[in-house]
Amino acid sequence: MKIKNEKGVSLITLTIAIVILIAITSMLVYSSQDSIRLSGVQKLYNDIATLGDKVSSYYLENGELPIGAEYNNNNFIGDISNTNQKNINDGEKYYVLDLSALGGVTLNYGREYSNIESAQDINNLTDLYIINSTTHTIYYPAGVEFEGTRYYTLQENWSEVELAAIPIYTAEQLAKIGTNEKIAIEEKDGAEYVFASDAIYSLQNDIDLSTICQKVDGTTQNDKSWEPIGTEINPFKGKFYGNGYTINNIYINTNKNDQGLFGVSNGVVQDIKEINGTIVAKENVGAICARQGNGQIQNCKSNVNITAEANAGGICGISSSSKIYNCSNIGDVTTTNNKADSTIAGICGTNYERSEIKYCYNIGEITGKSNYTGGIVGTNYLGIIEECYNTGTLSALEGESIGGIVGYQYADEISNEENAIKNCYNTAGIESQVANAGGICGNAKTGIIENCYNASKNIVATGENIGGIVGIGNPNIKNCYSIEGDIALYANINVGTIDRESAQMSEENLKTADFIKRLNTDESNQIWEEDTEKLNNGYPILSWQQK
Repeated sequence: MKIKNEKGVSLITLTIAIVILIAITSMLVYSSQDSIRLSGVQKLYNDIATLGDKVSSYYLENGELPIGAEYNNNNFIGDISNTNQKNINDGEKYYVLDLSALGGVTLNYGREYSNIESAQDINNLTDLYIINSTTHTIYYPAGVEFEGTRYYTLQENWSEVELAAIPIYTAEQLAKIGTNEKIAIEEKDGAEYVFASDAIYSLQNDIDLSTICQKVDGTTQNDKSWEPIGTEINPFKGKFYGNGYTINNIYINTNKNDQGLFGVSNGVVQDIKEINGTIVAKENVGAICARQGNGQIQNCKSNVNITAEANAGGICGISSSSKIYNCSNIGDVTTTNNKADSTIAGICGTNYERSEIKYCYNIGEITGKSNYTGGIVGTNYLGIIEECYNTGTLSALEGESIGGIVGYQYADEISNEENAIKNCYNTAGIESQVANAGGICGNAKTGIIENCYNASKNIVATGENIGGIVGIGNPNIKNCYSIEGDIALYANINVGTIDRESAQMSEENLKTADFIKRLNTDESNQIWEEDTEKLNNGYPILSWQQK
């Protein structure tokens, strides 16, 4: 029995072992096939990573992308547009990468651009590498298939080539940005870089601009003014990373327009801890950027005293289709010429065409002989202003409208979600010698004003239309409050909708937890908080202020 049992167990064990072995063998065969297919995708990713490094190095040395003819294979471009393979930020143009320009590169896939006989043949080919001219995303149109999906690029980060940054150590180097000159950086062992207008730049230390721009005798003829980066003809289109450093002593004294650290920019400027100095100029003036279109300014602070004839902002003069986030102004801004549509504000003079201004504040003194004066924005046309505040004194000596947040807001449509002031507050005094004055907005011709409050009793105005929230207009006003005083909540509201929640409140009630709850209309997003650190004299603050 013992022998039989041992044999019986052995037979069962053997049978089980054979079954397991067959299963393992099948799994190994499948895994091997799967690995082969997966390795094909990995080889594609390796190609793209290799090309990314090569393209970045080439750009630093030459100031342009290593590209051949434009790629217009509509079948491929249409295919990626209908999948998650496409970078949503891609521009309209794609180009074939010229591998021969990269000085020797070994790839798993693709053919060499220079071997293609004519540009006409290119759009019929897919076994080559292309790059988008805007995002620098690299694609392989032939693709590599794995488990029913065809991969064209490394979609986790869209294979965007983050072109290597040009280091900036001195004022002289900073002044060369956008000149397209090839310059040796001594701090980098004499390495040479092309200072192109669409390159990436990285500030390496604090900069003192007084070595190249300074007051001589106070005249525009003899003073040495800073030459802004980017012009109408050659706008800045790259990225500038301030890395938390300070730019000291900018000095401009000129009769020219478009003045600031950057003149005309379609690019990105961010992380300048502070810029300080003096700017005196004509029109379109801002410490960081004079005119911005399709660009972004983020995490920048201005302590520049600005005097301009018109269209001035502590951060930006005019912003179109752009973003200004997490910026602040503590410098004084003054305008001297009340011409038509002229603007002045603590952050941006004119904000229009779906531009966004968020998480910004002004504490500088704003004095305007402009049509429209605001603590944050002078004129807001089809723009969004959210989670901003003003504590800087405002004075309108001439013009039409003044507001603690916005001087004049309007759009083509009365109720337009893309034309709004939301979750903002003003605590500053307003002195007005113009017709329309408001604690939040002077003239809200259209748009939305929502979840805002004005805690300033000190609104002194000679005009007829003075309101704790709005002076005059047709806005849709939702859940807005003003401190009790001699001034009504609204002076002259014609067509717009005013909800029942909006009201005047005592100083005591404006500082209560119940009031914070009323402002936080969205329970999932607590925008307002108690002023536990006494940053705002006990009045509610925006949650980002204590972070």
